Amino acid sequence: SSRPFAREYYEFARRAGTSGMVDNAAYLKTFEEARQDMLRASERNMKGAAAQSISGQWSNIGLTGADTIPSAGITTAIVFDPQDPRIMYAGGSGGGVWKSTDTGAHWFQLTDDVLPNLSISTIAVDPVTPDTLYVGTGYGYGSMPNYGGTGLYESKDGGSSWERLTVAKDFGCFVKVLVDPANHNIVLVSSYDETSIDPTPALYRSTDFGATWTTVFSHGIVWDIIATPGSNPALYLI
Repeated sequence: SSRPFAREYYEFARRAGTSGMVDNAAYLKTFEEARQDMLRASERNMKGAAAQSISGQWSNIGLTGADTIPSAGITTAIVFDPQDPRIMYAGGSGGGVWKSTDTGAHWFQLTDDVLPNLSISTIAVDPVTPDTLYVGTGYGYGSMPNYGGTGLYESKDGGSSWERLTVAKDFGCFVKVLVDPANHNIVLVSSYDETSIDPTPALYRSTDFGATWTTVFSHGIVWDIIATPGSNPALYLI
């Protein structure tokens, strides 16, 4: 089918079956069975070489729709408090911003009935004042209109309250926000206008904690911004 979201609809229908509901427990069980089959097949094909397997164990810690953790959609962002690794923030494609103070054992919602848009694409924590958060709204694929953003939001108290940075309200769908690890007054955001025929992708920079912005790159969608370690980090755009 050529309908919008046809592939997404097909994938949902394939997992939901005739009930119309996705059983997360069954989905994870089937995935694990398939993974084990793949590992066994890989071991058989090693032709006498020492068998290798994936080391360590993984467990699901939330934002999945479990009874104790309401669903936030697709988890789109996870960041840690740089001064307290027990504190985590996570964003969902349709569930807003969540916070954990015990490394993911328990979560609570920060943005229900506070932000008009619960579609979260990116979160950044100020490395100097980690109670300051920047959250970009919207969730886009880059190939068709999706969940539009309503702006960039800032919290100065660990998510208890939020302010919309009005200067950045027209940037469109946010993709990535980064606070410069060497100069926390510098904030970088990438975005594109998913509602326009011309998506006008750009990378913006603020040198005053988000009060004003300038365009520093406009040659395509910047999907990620990576800063190298050290006191004078280099920035890489992907």
